[in-house]
Amino acid sequence: MNNDSGIKVKITPEAYARLICYIEAVESEISGLGEVELKDGNIIITSVTTLPQMCSAASTDIKDDEFAKWLEDYVKAGGDPSKLRLWWHSHYEMGTFLSAGTDVPTITDILGTTGADWFIVIVGNVKHEFLVNVEIFSPVRFTIKAQLELMVPISEELRAEVAEEVAKNVEEEKSMLTKFGVDFPYGIYPRSTPSPLSDTPTGFVKVSKKRRKKWMQSRTQD
Repeated sequence: MNNDSGIKVKITPEAYARLICYIEAVESEISGLGEVELKDGNIIITSVTTLPQMCSAASTDIKDDEFAKWLEDYVKAGGDPSKLRLWWHSHYEMGTFLSAGTDVPTITDILGTTGADWFIVIVGNVKHEFLVNVEIFSPVRFTIKAQLELMVPISEELRAEVAEEVAKNVEEEKSMLTKFGVDFPYGIYPRSTPSPLSDTPTGFVKVSKKRRKKWMQSRTQD
């Protein structure tokens, strides 16, 4: 999956499973909304849902009055409209892309309804391919391409089991501290003092095997 920006949009297992089921439930397009939270600097999709709609092979039609009624019921049930920051739809067996003539205006309309200044947009298909965008509307309008990442819960029991297995089977090579930094097997030298191997005063430097070997030989002679 292409990820130009390096930004990842995380999704809970429950939300991901439901999204896949929605997409696979019809042989046409289908669309809906979802709740998104910001936690510890992460964008997390926590739930997805559908709306009353008429679907075809190329579009989904959601009537304004039906959406208004859905939103009213959502709020009455305790929903928080400020969390509605995901619009998703499917392309069935087609590729994942945004149609300038229909999808982009839909994004604008939804943002106008919810009042959100940013939104997550997902286009998926039955092959489990996803286009993921972060659509920013304030202070300026722009789009950031992102990657969908499934959150996998890891229990403390599993961590303990793996740690015990690793301690039993794995031996780590220890680094040797030097006055120039740290020797690593592959020639990566983090340091806070200048190194004779580079003009760069601090930070990380990658040294060729030939140059590292020559330097190690000179240190042995010393």
